[in-house]
Amino acid sequence: MKILILALFLTTYTFAGRDGNGGNEIALRFTQIAANSLNFLSSPGKNPTNIDLEKLEEAIQKTQVYVVGYKLCADDSDRECPDEAGFVAKNYPLKGEILINEGKWQKLSLEDKIRIVLHEYFGIIGLEEGKYNLSSNIIIALEHKEGEQYACQLSLIKNSYPTRVLGSEGFIVHNSSVKSMGKSSQIENSNYDVVFRMVTAKNYLRGTVEISEVDRDLPFLYVKSKKEILFENVTFFNGEPIGVKVFKKDDKLLQISCVHI
Repeated sequence: MKILILALFLTTYTFAGRDGNGGNEIALRFTQIAANSLNFLSSPGKNPTNIDLEKLEEAIQKTQVYVVGYKLCADDSDRECPDEAGFVAKNYPLKGEILINEGKWQKLSLEDKIRIVLHEYFGIIGLEEGKYNLSSNIIIALEHKEGEQYACQLSLIKNSYPTRVLGSEGFIVHNSSVKSMGKSSQIENSNYDVVFRMVTAKNYLRGTVEISEVDRDLPFLYVKSKKEILFENVTFFNGEPIGVKVFKKDDKLLQISCVHI
C-alpha cells in the first residue's frame, strides 16, 4: 500500500487546480488521506462493513481531483447559492472527478477532512450518496489516525545540459521530536558526494546541502573537505511538510518531495 501512496504523490501534480490557489497541495493532501484510509481499512479487522477495497483503490488511482474557488452548489449551474448551502466537495462518478472548494476545505479539522474524503470516494463507487452514514461510522468505529511522520526525498539536480541527478537521499520527518542527521550520495564518476545535513522537528525541515569529499570507508558521515556549499541553513518547510518544493542555485536545483506516511 505504500507503493500506492508514493504513486499518488507522483501523479497528483497532474491534477490541476482549476480556479483555486494552492490547488495542487490540496489535491495532493486529499488523495494522500484517501490512500492512508485505504491502508488503514486493509489491516486485519479494520473493515467492519466489508467495503470492496479493490474498487476503492481503483477509484483513488483513477479519479481526477480538482480544486476550485467557486461555490459547489446542489445545482451545478448555480454558483450563487448561500454559503451554508455550498458543499466542501462534490463527486461525479460518471466523469470520474471530485471537485473541492478551496476555502471550505481549508477551514476543516483533520477529522472532518477524513470524513469528506471517504464520503467523496464512496460516492464515486456508489456506496454513499447524500448523508455521511458510512463514512462517519468508519471514523468512529476504526478510530482512524493519520500518521505522525513524513517521508521526504531530497534530490540535487544539475539543470544545465546534460541534465542529471547528482545525488538523492531520503529523510523521515517526525512530528514529535527534534532530530539532526546527515547523509551523503556519491556523484557518479566523481570523487565528491552531495552531502545533505537536515534538522527535522514537528512540521519543520531545515538543512544544508553541499558538495564535499567524504570518507566512504567509514560507517558514518565524515567530511574530509568541502568543495561548495549550495544551500546553507535553509528552512525548506515551516509548516506541514507536504508536497514538492524546488530551490535554485546557479545551474543546480534542489527538489524536495514530502508525503505523509
